[in-house]
Amino acid sequence: MNSNICFVCKVFGIVFVGLLGAYFMCSGHNYEQAILKNARICFEEALQEEKKNSMTQVYISYDASKATCTLDEVLTWATMAMSIKKDSCRQGLDSIYHAKLTQAGYPVQTAISYTWNGRTTVSKPNLDLSHMYPVGNKVYSMKHDTIRLQAYVPIAFVHTQKYKFSIGLGLLVGSILLGFGIWWMTRKKRNMDEAASFSQRVLIGKNCYWDSRRGIFCCAGESVILAGMQEKFFDQLVKSPDYVAMYQDFLVFYPEQELTKATIDKIQHTMQTLKKNLKAFPVVIEPIRGKGYQLCFKVEEMEE
Repeated sequence: MNSNICFVCKVFGIVFVGLLGAYFMCSGHNYEQAILKNARICFEEALQEEKKNSMTQVYISYDASKATCTLDEVLTWATMAMSIKKDSCRQGLDSIYHAKLTQAGYPVQTAISYTWNGRTTVSKPNLDLSHMYPVGNKVYSMKHDTIRLQAYVPIAFVHTQKYKFSIGLGLLVGSILLGFGIWWMTRKKRNMDEAASFSQRVLIGKNCYWDSRRGIFCCAGESVILAGMQEKFFDQLVKSPDYVAMYQDFLVFYPEQELTKATIDKIQHTMQTLKKNLKAFPVVIEPIRGKGYQLCFKVEEMEE
């Protein structure tokens, strides 16, 4: 009973550690995704605010029958091209983006870069972009003229709670390894118990074995589990010389100090039940009138 409770506690412990690990992994990943989502939203808002602040009249000649781009694409490209001409380093857009992030609760360093005509310009030329994480990528195209705009935030900022993911992954992997280890140890113990049980089996008769440790009687490939008083009585018969056990030998299983008619009746009742359970086996429990019982074997049936 205690071993079963211990096993259940181990299983619950492994499951709890695994679930805790999964929670940490999801928590860290969700936090990172939330940061990226908010950073992209702030970038979109910064672009809209810059467009609103620098709104001017632009005259464009557009022939829909000859154009390869839609009117919206042309207008968007033209707006971005005008913004770049007014703010060639994109420091103005960078300032707006930084303000939007700060307002959202993320006061971190930002950077804006754009590539046009094969040349890349960064709002902060001395900033190492290898330490920055691209959170926004906009492409504006008109014919063969393309403007690529990108927004950056520090990698360390995006991975603020990366440790949660690492802890969660460690707990999850640890729970799997722990579970495998417990399974392996349990399997090894079971095999050792079976080996020990096999070595403790007693040969009685031909092809018949008695495992007193587990209360299993096996004969010619068939087996039965005896429990309680039946197990005790059968074990007593096996251990007795010539498989003969007297009434006094069974008295140790009862609280009575002396052999009485009531005790003998109890012994006889248990023997009758034991005989029924062994009916399918080539063994017979013969009564010795007024003395006890003897375990006998049906030699003919055993040879068959």
